[in-house]
Amino acid sequence: MSDKEIDSLLNEINSNEKYLIIDWKDELKNITYRKSLSYLMSELKLIRKPFTNEFLLELTPFGKDVIKKGGWIQYQTLLQEKEERTNRKEIFDFKISKFKYHTFWWFFAFALIGFGLSIFNFISGFSPSNDTIEQKKQIRKIESEINELNSQYLYLKKQDSLNKFDNKKVNE
Repeated sequence: MSDKEIDSLLNEINSNEKYLIIDWKDELKNITYRKSLSYLMSELKLIRKPFTNEFLLELTPFGKDVIKKGGWIQYQTLLQEKEERTNRKEIFDFKISKFKYHTFWWFFAFALIGFGLSIFNFISGFSPSNDTIEQKKQIRKIESEINELNSQYLYLKKQDSLNKFDNKKVNE
């Protein structure tokens, strides 16, 4: 059965809410018609008999979905496009997997080198370097000079305040 025949029969069944099976007077037409309906019902699952009545047909949910997508021919083109996309995706996935397989050890080696360097830097951070020791000595030296200047300032301030106090007593 061709796609055009399936599409036209499906649209004909869809046009009626409850489709009655036609009884052709011509025996050859009747046989092909019944075979077509049987094919749509059993193989493609597009139509069904809603009740035990042999003369009524209706669309299955799948048949309604096919009609929504534009008919049988449009549905077949959509399936074909989906299959092509799936095939392209499989090809890309294969290429990516192949790339990962061939480059894994390079990236693994770089990661190990980076890990080793980070551990070395972490451990060397615990032992003070010559620069930090010199900086600490300079900081202590500056702190001691600041403390010495502060003590001199306080001493001068005490002397000055005593002189002012003594001047006030003298003036009174």
